[in-house]
Amino acid sequence: MAIGLLALLIYQIIKKNITLGLIISSVFFCLSLVLILALFSELSEFNGITQDWNDLVIFGSIYLGINLILAGFMFFKYLKLKTTKN
Repeated sequence: MAIGLLALLIYQIIKKNITLGLIISSVFFCLSLVLILALFSELSEFNGITQDWNDLVIFGSIYLGINLILAGFMFFKYLKLKTTKN
């Protein structure tokens, strides 16, 4: 699946298809939401707040936050292009 998504991204960089851009950004947004659930699942396995727990919260939140922000930027960029094209 990851190779297919990478191939779609490369195609998107070359062709700049508006509909595909909306679909890819929506997929990234949804996958980031699933990863948030995975982060909570991993955090629930800790018995207490430790340094490893803190590291996971900090780096996981930064990573997922950046993913969500960039997916949102990408979505609104292509949404704006789609509305101005019509």
